[in-house]
Amino acid sequence: MLRPLLLVLVLTSFVCAESVICRDPDCGKNVTQLIQSRGYPVQEFQVQTADGYLLGVQRIPYGLNSTNRNNRPPVLLQHGLEDASHTWVANYYTYQCLAYILVEAGYDVWLGNNRGNVYSKAHVSLNPDSKEFWEFSWDEMAKYDLPAMLTFIQNITGAAKVVHVGHSEGTMQGFAGYQNPDVASKVAVFVALAPVAYIGHLGSKFLVNLAKLDVAGIVSLLGFKQFLPSTALIHDVAEIACDVSDKVCNDAMCALMGCDPNNWNQTRWDVFASLDPAGTSVQNMVHFQQGANKDNWCYMDFGYFGNKDHYGHHDAPCYDLGKVNLPIALFSGGQDDLADPTDVARLKQELPASSIVYQYNINYYSHLDFIWGLDAYHVLYPQVLQVIQKYQPIPGTVSRG
Repeated sequence: MLRPLLLVLVLTSFVCAESVICRDPDCGKNVTQLIQSRGYPVQEFQVQTADGYLLGVQRIPYGLNSTNRNNRPPVLLQHGLEDASHTWVANYYTYQCLAYILVEAGYDVWLGNNRGNVYSKAHVSLNPDSKEFWEFSWDEMAKYDLPAMLTFIQNITGAAKVVHVGHSEGTMQGFAGYQNPDVASKVAVFVALAPVAYIGHLGSKFLVNLAKLDVAGIVSLLGFKQFLPSTALIHDVAEIACDVSDKVCNDAMCALMGCDPNNWNQTRWDVFASLDPAGTSVQNMVHFQQGANKDNWCYMDFGYFGNKDHYGHHDAPCYDLGKVNLPIALFSGGQDDLADPTDVARLKQELPASSIVYQYNINYYSHLDFIWGLDAYHVLYPQVLQVIQKYQPIPGTVSRG
């Protein structure tokens, strides 16, 4: 069942210290370079969290066709697991990328990055090579990263509220973080693409096997700190796999994250492989693994004695979706192996009914279709834009209800 990943790993034995042949000129570009290559303005910031992490955040302040460059409502786009801000601009055509769609619609678009990915490997005092730097999971992303980015955007723009659009892990940290009413008050509407909280019904064979075999726990015991870090070797191997065989590339990517290759631009495989995985901590993967094995949605479980040190009692506390009180729009997929329909149904049931202001399901959508799907620009993003315009309208326009 791990055959797709093993196929990629086998290729490493044939890798020479030569440059990898890439069929796409966008290979090797970071998020800023991708945006600039399409002619858009981009700004880079470093956001400091309350616990000292330095997060790379990019901003597209206005579009190519913008007449108004001021007082544009801010939107934060937050990536998923093993991903980064480049995911929102990774498709070839700008009309297929949500970031460009929103900026051309009149919004001030901010691209967030969680701690530990390729754009956020810095701290005010901790060395990224240290064990201490990597002692985090999505608990800390919810508690520290999300509030820091929202507050920073408010301070720079002067906006009272920010729109949050999250994908996968970018929704999980929202559902956790918005249980704090002070953080929830910063957000006009929370748009959750492939919404994730409970993951007990994972359909991804790769992730299911990681959980069953306790791979993340074993890796942690061996002293590794990063899980699938963004390194030149990993991306070179992935690009070689895509050059050698599109089928190997398809199998590996879909085993990792769940996808429908027919709804992706398959000429962009090289680019996707050069960008992701973008890196996270082993502890984060252990936390995901705990949720899959226990079918709960709780804080990181450090064990009987570790929990006592962290939480003051021997059991890890659990989150309460009933405390999430802000407008939420849920966009789900019927073929999503990571945000499984059964788990999404449980999420909906536990959220306050008054908080769910919009629901939209695409029966044939899998996990990555929400960000890279070829048809997302006409079957998904118009609905996303409609929700945003209702709760955070462009100044001088009428809210679309």
